[in-house]
Amino acid sequence: SDLTIAAALVTRINDGLDARRAVAVPNQGATALHVLETMARLKQGDVVAVTAAAGGVGGLAVQLARHLGAGAVVALVSSAQKLEHARGLGADVTVDVTSAGLANQLRDATSGRGFDVVLDSVGGELATLLFDSLAPFGRLVSFGVASGMPLTVASHAMMKRSVSVSGFHLDAVMAVPGRFSTTLARLYGLVDLGALTPFVGLEIPLELAADAHAAMESRRSMGKIVLSVGGAAGSENGAVRHHLEAAQGLKLCPEGLLDAGHHVGWPVRAHATRCVVTLDAARHPGVVHPPAVAAGAGRQVEVGFVAEVTDRGGPEDHAAAGAHRAGGTEDRP
Repeated sequence: SDLTIAAALVTRINDGLDARRAVAVPNQGATALHVLETMARLKQGDVVAVTAAAGGVGGLAVQLARHLGAGAVVALVSSAQKLEHARGLGADVTVDVTSAGLANQLRDATSGRGFDVVLDSVGGELATLLFDSLAPFGRLVSFGVASGMPLTVASHAMMKRSVSVSGFHLDAVMAVPGRFSTTLARLYGLVDLGALTPFVGLEIPLELAADAHAAMESRRSMGKIVLSVGGAAGSENGAVRHHLEAAQGLKLCPEGLLDAGHHVGWPVRAHATRCVVTLDAARHPGVVHPPAVAAGAGRQVEVGFVAEVTDRGGPEDHAAAGAHRAGGTEDRP
């Protein structure tokens, strides 16, 4: 059977952008942009704190905050290597959240004035410290709970200091016709201009997908993690490719790159129709190959396809294609 994807969910990319970097933009970039603009309402001169600043979303958020006029960007990471990486992305101040005296470091990072904007994908104790570090009229946006412990805030604690806490999920953007594709076009335009540089920190063969999830959970990875699909037909990776092509009657992207952590926004070349689709073993048992399911520890697997692109359909086509968020996130501190 053929796979049809609504044109509203597809964005063209320039030939000069390689697939590895292209796949690192859609979900991470769209999340970073909307938490800054839509939810945090970033203003010129705002002091911004970014958790997991060496991760896929965090690294792009650091760059976007600078591009959008933040007065200072404070990057929160969890190792010396990540401190250096965050500085390279443009962070003005870097903080190792595993070091002693974190509350004092957060206070010193703003000379005691507090943060205007906090982007939190971690939750738990770190989010609580960051909430306490908000300046008057500060905005904390929660878009992940990598710690496993959501931030809990009493309403009177917000009222007393005139601060706010909001939440964000990219599905809300994708549910609005045209909004996601417009966002992607803007992000890829920034990449073309050199204002945004996606970073792929790790590329892993599909048959070792479990290693990708382990890397996310270890807090050692930086930037985007992608899975590669390739190899000869006789290899395990090649067998996965062959099975998927035969099952769908389609050809996989030549680059054969997958998004290890999330569903993706289907970037395509100007003269092709390459798309990326999430396949769920439970919803698509005839398509997801058993080795891929085993390698992904039963999680969803994202596969690049060549597919027909139409101008009809909407968010329901997105769901029908099996594009659902995977079970983990690489954006840990």
